[in-house]
Amino acid sequence: PIETRMAPPRKDPNASKVDLHVTYVPMSAPVNFVDHRTICYTAANSVHFWDLEKNSTSSFPTPTYAITKMCSNDEKGLIAFCEGGAHPQVYVFSVNPYKLLFTLSDLAELELAGMAFSSCGSRLYALSRATSKKLTVFSMKTGQLLPGCEIQLPLRFDKVCVYPGHKDHLAVVRSSTVRIISISKSFETYISKLQPSSIPGDIDLAVSAYSWTPAGHFLVATRQGMLCTLDGATGALLYICQAEQPITSITLTPDYLITSHIGNTLNFWELQPQALAKVTAEDVASFAAGMA
Repeated sequence: PIETRMAPPRKDPNASKVDLHVTYVPMSAPVNFVDHRTICYTAANSVHFWDLEKNSTSSFPTPTYAITKMCSNDEKGLIAFCEGGAHPQVYVFSVNPYKLLFTLSDLAELELAGMAFSSCGSRLYALSRATSKKLTVFSMKTGQLLPGCEIQLPLRFDKVCVYPGHKDHLAVVRSSTVRIISISKSFETYISKLQPSSIPGDIDLAVSAYSWTPAGHFLVATRQGMLCTLDGATGALLYICQAEQPITSITLTPDYLITSHIGNTLNFWELQPQALAKVTAEDVASFAAGMA
């Protein structure tokens, strides 16, 4: 017998009103804000701005033939983007007025994995993964590398995530692990420390989402449904809980931690940092065995 499938029911276009905003360009972050109402994105070798309040757009050419990575800071109105090709350079522009501030070199031989500004806009963090594996930190006052802030990494990491509450604490993330980096000021230099990994490296782990909390803890979610809380200063594993379904993203509100899950499910968590207890060696062993 020949099976026939019924077409899905069609809805009258006049039955509802939808405003659809779409951008068909690759973006290094879901949304890049350069101020409280303006979104920045790239297309080919140009930078585009969309003022949401005025519903107007503008674009500016760049000295590159292609843009591979971009980040922005809405506090000082800064954007930084990386060009394609070998030995890529990073260009830092101010938005108002649109002006080139710095050109940063010697960041990577082949590929820059990611970039991020500190929330105050005084630093730019650049993560290299080919061929060298390192994190470099630049001052946005001088455009120079901060002394002591070229950190060699043991693995190739994909993302750098800076704690919004303090620019001296950040995390580097790859698909299977997370490491915390702390920076402290010393006499005429900085001391950068890659904190030990508190998540065992011999387990089958797939990082699916991550976020800083206002209290300075770093949350890591996995495809296995685990939600891990790390100390944002030392990287120590503080707490582990198990969700019923794999976690795909994390967001924070003033009252709750919200996780989205496979199966179109949202979970609301009450976050109480003062109640976090240090895990024991038995807890870590249980976690490594996949029973946590």
